[in-house]
Amino acid sequence: MPGRKDGRGLDITAAAAGDQSRIWGERTGTGPERHVTEDFSLNDGGLRTEMTGTRVYHPFLLGLYPPLALYAHGINNLFFETTLSGFAISIGFSAAVFGVLWLIFRDPGKAGIVATALIVFAFFYGHLNNFLAATFFADQLTVAGQLPRIVQSWSLRIWGIGFGVFVIWLCWRKADYGNLTKILNVVSAAVLIVPAITIAMHLGTAPGQGGTAKSGPPAATGDTALKAKGKPRDVYYLIFDRYGSRRALQDLYGFDNGAFLKSLSDRGFYVAEESNGNYFGSHQSLASSLNMTYLDRLTREMGRNSGDFNPLSRMVQDNEVQGLLRGAGYKYFHLGSTWEVTRLNKNADVNFSGKAPNEFLSVLMQTNAIPIIARKWDIQIKWIESKCFRVNAKLEMLKQIATRPETTYTFAHILLPHEPFVFDADGRCLSEKEAVKRTWKTNFLAQLRFTNDMILEIVDELIQGSDVEPIIIIQADEGPYPARLVEAYLFKRPFNLAEEGTDEEWSQKMGILNALYLPGVEAKGLRPRISPVNSFRIIFNEYFGASYDILPDRGFTYRDLEHAYDFIDVTEKIR
Repeated sequence: MPGRKDGRGLDITAAAAGDQSRIWGERTGTGPERHVTEDFSLNDGGLRTEMTGTRVYHPFLLGLYPPLALYAHGINNLFFETTLSGFAISIGFSAAVFGVLWLIFRDPGKAGIVATALIVFAFFYGHLNNFLAATFFADQLTVAGQLPRIVQSWSLRIWGIGFGVFVIWLCWRKADYGNLTKILNVVSAAVLIVPAITIAMHLGTAPGQGGTAKSGPPAATGDTALKAKGKPRDVYYLIFDRYGSRRALQDLYGFDNGAFLKSLSDRGFYVAEESNGNYFGSHQSLASSLNMTYLDRLTREMGRNSGDFNPLSRMVQDNEVQGLLRGAGYKYFHLGSTWEVTRLNKNADVNFSGKAPNEFLSVLMQTNAIPIIARKWDIQIKWIESKCFRVNAKLEMLKQIATRPETTYTFAHILLPHEPFVFDADGRCLSEKEAVKRTWKTNFLAQLRFTNDMILEIVDELIQGSDVEPIIIIQADEGPYPARLVEAYLFKRPFNLAEEGTDEEWSQKMGILNALYLPGVEAKGLRPRISPVNSFRIIFNEYFGASYDILPDRGFTYRDLEHAYDFIDVTEKIR
């Protein structure tokens, strides 16, 4: 005899008898005075509770928020294509969590609420730590800018206990989650509005987004095609990030780098001991040196109030130097860093980054709970640990390039002595646990000493491994952080070097390592203050018969991140 049907056509008799095999997905609640039956199913592409008809969207929307907010925050420094892996992982994680919880609870409303709580725990715990660090523990941060481990441990426990209590309460509570689901759907959609508007406004107004500035990268004056005089020589442009001049290292760390600089001179390098960078910061510095020009043209095209760094990134990617050398028959090897602007180059014949992670994804992962949980059990964070591997892999790659039969141009961006500090002076890889017990100065000098040994090893390999002596530039894109800038970085304190910096601090920040190996010529234009903007002008004049003017050596900073092209001349401060 057929059972009685409710208004939705469900067999109430079968449900009351516990015959779940007749109604897939039903859950039945019975009591002395009420009888409730719910059906959960996939309908019209959304998971919903049939009793309320409310679809569960909030875990997926909230999973979209972290990468969207990060992209909106860094849109002036990011290409959209570099964010795709972050979006995929974030949304995929949210979907996986919801799917597992749905299988456990068989209740999309409850599964969605627990999933949202877990997503908040996973993706926002790092932001909680950053808030605690900046607000309550600014004077107790480690050399890596982290909370003391005891604070991390207790904050993790409190956060975890709170999450556990919430889940237990939710599982114990018997109620309709339809109204709460509606609220969470609205709230999770609302939080996406601000970053979405930020991105839309930027894409609609930024003149440099998605390409270069209006007129493209400023071209250097001189010949537009190169032809080597005599047998072509391999060219190596090796950037060691934040490697300061002898004076800067002496002033900041009391370290005399004279012995290393003498070793370079003994090998035939011209060491420009009074050299300064042309620009504060890697974006502007590399855009300038790789295009052999100052950036005044970008100020006119982008305006002084633009914070869009993408035209600078495009200039680094589509730079004049690689274009001219490739046009002259050179094979372009690009040895990138973890910084997204130099990680890969689409124009290179060979890209090698030592498995450098996507920078956007790395930052996204560093703001969630995974790194903190890993530190809790002394598990080394892979992206930091792998810096040792990447640096050593680049060294081996340079050795291989030197023995190749074709004529090569190699650009290598090596984040040394730049933090994170992962090398001891003898080249041993440090764990993060070891590094945080040391001072910034101790870590920096240890990594600097290793860098010096590494440079000399590279130089010897490149010279000895080549049939024709190569052209080598060993240069920093910027100098080290002055003490107040280090404190601002570590302790989350506001400090604007452009407005508050002293002449001494500017000399420390702008003073750079700059050494050129130019065999077989008496290079005109070399001088103690020669700066990166002139490096390839000299090389192209001497070895390719070009006629570039040697530009005055000047130094600039920019006002702040929102005014990337409002350049301030600091030349007189760094004399």
